[in-house]
Amino acid sequence: MADATSPIQIHEKSFAENKIVSELTVATSVTIYQGTLVSIDGSGDAIVGVTTSRIAGIALNTAEAGEVVQVASGHIVKLALSGAAATHLNTTVYAADNQTVTATPNTAILGRVIDWETGYVWVLLTLRA
Repeated sequence: MADATSPIQIHEKSFAENKIVSELTVATSVTIYQGTLVSIDGSGDAIVGVTTSRIAGIALNTAEAGEVVQVASGHIVKLALSGAAATHLNTTVYAADNQTVTATPNTAILGRVIDWETGYVWVLLTLRA
């Protein structure tokens, strides 16, 4: 799947006490869409393009260059995974793009799969690089 180019509805499971929300300034010439994965560039600004970047979490709002985007982590969200199955339970998933995860290891670890349904997994966002 390619990067999202419009807002996506966020589906999350309630663990409000673990949810961490931070605010980041969106980098020059970038638009971050609600419901997409957000990374941090070398200057500490929010960017798209998650496979080789430090992932900050999932965008709670849409924001353009110079604006503030709220980013959440530490909670459980539903993300697309082609071929999602019970075999993915309790496995690590990685960012494939700003709206999709993969079970194939790369540098952008999102977290662990705690549930699944056709085409999707529920991921506890622990965000390690």
